[in-house]
Amino acid sequence: MNRRNFIKNSTTAAAGLCLAPTTQVLAANSSTYHKVTAGETLTAIGSAYGVKVQDLQKANSMTGVGIKEGQRLFIPHYNTGYKPPLPTLPAKPGFSLATQKPMRDWKYLVVHHSGTKQGSAGAFDDYHRRKRRMSNGLAYHFVIGNGTGSSDGEIEVGNRWKQQIHGGHVRSDWHNTVGVGICLVGNFEKQRPTTRQMESFNMLVDYLHNNLLRNKVTLVGHRELNTEQTLCPGRYFPMSAVHQRYS
Repeated sequence: MNRRNFIKNSTTAAAGLCLAPTTQVLAANSSTYHKVTAGETLTAIGSAYGVKVQDLQKANSMTGVGIKEGQRLFIPHYNTGYKPPLPTLPAKPGFSLATQKPMRDWKYLVVHHSGTKQGSAGAFDDYHRRKRRMSNGLAYHFVIGNGTGSSDGEIEVGNRWKQQIHGGHVRSDWHNTVGVGICLVGNFEKQRPTTRQMESFNMLVDYLHNNLLRNKVTLVGHRELNTEQTLCPGRYFPMSAVHQRYS
């Protein structure tokens, strides 16, 4: 696939999103432990922390990939210049999330799954306009594909982000006003996100959380808002690992 076409806007080919692969170098004497929750895999945990599976195995004296709920895993940190696996993204200098209006005072990054096997920003935009009568279309600010309606790991930038307007992704008007909606395509009650989806998710959230929004936001799963009865983003989304990564 052409690298320049990996990220696209939901309405135009000019995404306004550029990524440059960077090396994550962490202190060798730091230590992190992860408590395994139901449904997690070694691959998913590794992706969430940007650590290779074989290094997780070595750090925990494991010969296989089997893990169990409640198990504590040591997460090795690096000073070796190891580059976590990254999705194929444009190798352009800098990272820019262009918006057409001044940055809104966001307070949350809200993680969703689509609850569907396939989808894309365009498909969801059409559904939200026709079925939910949303005049602003796509309820989310970002959609990360799974290889069905868009490429696996492709980040699609919604108009709500570019225009810096409220979302439509939860039933609470206040949370829609202050929450950036990030939707990963898939039903994570039945399957896990793809490796590329998690790589792209981490890369996007790293920048939003640490740079653009300056740590002024809290990352939550949809169900954690307690605004409605929902399983979103699903039992197989590695929410525990994500919380530990961004705590």
